[in-house]
Amino acid sequence: MAFSTFDGFRRYQMMSKKRRWYEDSYLDYGFTYLVKDGAHIPQCVVCLKTFSNSIMKPFQLKQHLANAHPQLKDKNRSFFEVKLSSLKRIKVDASWTYQQTNISIVKASYVIALLVAKAKKPHTIGESLLKPYIVDSVRFVLGKESSQKMKQISLSYNIIKNRIAEMSEDIKENVVSKIMSSPFFPFKLMSLRMLPTLHNCLFLPLHN
Repeated sequence: MAFSTFDGFRRYQMMSKKRRWYEDSYLDYGFTYLVKDGAHIPQCVVCLKTFSNSIMKPFQLKQHLANAHPQLKDKNRSFFEVKLSSLKRIKVDASWTYQQTNISIVKASYVIALLVAKAKKPHTIGESLLKPYIVDSVRFVLGKESSQKMKQISLSYNIIKNRIAEMSEDIKENVVSKIMSSPFFPFKLMSLRMLPTLHNCLFLPLHN
């Protein structure tokens, strides 16, 4: 019995040495962390994905950012600090898994905001027409309980406006990043005075 206890302690020591710990500088690569069974679990503040403790290395964190979010790889720390602040407002359940319902509600508001932008409709249409239509339709098809969930989708004027602005910024950054990295277009030599013009051309229509 004594040997079993000692052996278990040795295994615990070995596991502790193998564990990697989160460092504040990892936020520069877009990562925060969660704690599970005493270990730090890296989590991307952009896509919310979590990874095993073994990838808690600067190189692998940078690799995820470059592969999954190439348009953000040159963003400074302040950008990811804003993402982290928003992430902290999402509730976490007892098993440290983010509540998929909350995430789905946020995604739904982005989808609807995109449709409003594409249709060039006023931002007020989300709250005044689309939301009541969605709630009533879901109530008839799926029942009252499901319609109550639809009421949680925020489609106010400011929400629609901000969602469209965020998506426009993401599109702009993605396109500019691809242009700047293309060997066929030497935009790196372009005068910075021309960049505002390119910036304005890439925005989605922001109709009030």
